[in-house]
Amino acid sequence: MPKILVVDDEKSHEDLITQRFTQKEFMRNHEFIFALNGLKALELINSHPDIEIALLDINMPGMDGLTLLEKIRDTKPLLRVIMLSAYSDMNNIRAAMNMGAYDFITKPIDMKDLELTIKRTMEEVKQLKETLRIQDEQHILK
Repeated sequence: MPKILVVDDEKSHEDLITQRFTQKEFMRNHEFIFALNGLKALELINSHPDIEIALLDINMPGMDGLTLLEKIRDTKPLLRVIMLSAYSDMNNIRAAMNMGAYDFITKPIDMKDLELTIKRTMEEVKQLKETLRIQDEQHILK
């Protein structure tokens, strides 16, 4: 089952996201997994190849979200990353977008905005998988 990784040192976000999304129809085929810091997130990414989307807080202990984004970009270029940060942290948000983040959400998290962003990111992942499948088929035919 495809997974969405949420990496945030605010434990309350795990409860909030779980309550908000576990019963949603569009989440039927996805599972959330959580990490409280970037180091644990990296372990999860390496042990769960079916993580398709990662929501990363920029400011975390152990390994910040920008460093984690860089590692993801180097090892899992197909994983789509949504950054989480305070609105006032626009410099880091811009840095994340320039480093390849797919999108961002500002804190406090607007759950409707997060839902729309996750849906749109899921569509992007679906299209990316389809493109790769077609490329593989074309390669085989050649």
